[in-house]
Amino acid sequence: MTIEAKETFKASGKLEDVGVLTISMFDESLGKISLKYDIFVAGEYDIKNSYLIYDYDLNSVKIEPQKAHGKEETFVANYLFSILEEHIIPSMKQELVKNDKSKIIELTEKKLVIGSDEEQITFRREKNLNQILLKKVKHGI
Repeated sequence: MTIEAKETFKASGKLEDVGVLTISMFDESLGKISLKYDIFVAGEYDIKNSYLIYDYDLNSVKIEPQKAHGKEETFVANYLFSILEEHIIPSMKQELVKNDKSKIIELTEKKLVIGSDEEQITFRREKNLNQILLKKVKHGI
């Protein structure tokens, strides 16, 4: 499972996270199947004592399946999404929206690195706007 996301940090303290969750699996009869889901979440952020603090809004979380390409993939995608919707998405939403803070390791004009010694996430600036638009480097979960 991987997530690729774009986060927008606005000067007002608002943030939006738009991304794609990809779940890959192998089936003996179908071969490799990759299912993709669009993810959206909004909230607020703050920076205090060298920490980036996220406060996501649970009501803003949206996880929607992208269209599958083949008949078999559509069946598998719909089946898996029903399982995800019932069992996994509620806990994913709770995990997404819990107040989270990450140590700012590096902040330059072009990138932001947050995390710890064990795990780091790098964001790269995509455009020079009044708001800070950063792209989260793809990483596995």
